[in-house]
Amino acid sequence: MELKNEIFIYSDAIQSGKTSRVLTWVKDKKNIFGILTPDIANKRRLYSIADKQLYVFEADDETTEDTQKIGKFIFLETAFVQAKNILKSALAQKPDWLIIDEIGKLELQNKGLEPDLSDILNDFSAQSPLTKILLIIRDTLLEEAIERYRLQKAEVIGYTYFIRQKYHPLKG
Repeated sequence: MELKNEIFIYSDAIQSGKTSRVLTWVKDKKNIFGILTPDIANKRRLYSIADKQLYVFEADDETTEDTQKIGKFIFLETAFVQAKNILKSALAQKPDWLIIDEIGKLELQNKGLEPDLSDILNDFSAQSPLTKILLIIRDTLLEEAIERYRLQKAEVIGYTYFIRQKYHPLKG
């Protein structure tokens, strides 16, 4: 079987609408799995694309020991466990697309979605040879993430790829 795996990186500035654009793009598509982390009512949520389910992701405060803090955000550890489970089970479904929002500062510090994220990126070709992966990475972390995850062959795209009519690499 010929391997068709491709990795795309959607990179743009913080708060530029990356998650919203991808959320709109996946809305009517089939066989797309993964996670998005939209802001809803000023709180970050975890969204399972295949199930169309929202989960609490951002904690209200640091009063619980079950959190990871990065910058102004305090995330629930249980939400990271949920996200990892969603991603791991997605590959078993052999999706056309696996979307991971986002590779951020926590992942680059071996927290957040790690170590499962590294395992998925290293093994997805064998587990699901036709799956394409879309990673969302803010522009200020792009070079570090490419180096850390050995993504030199990935195609880096911006928001214009989601609005172009003639060429749209994410169709399918």
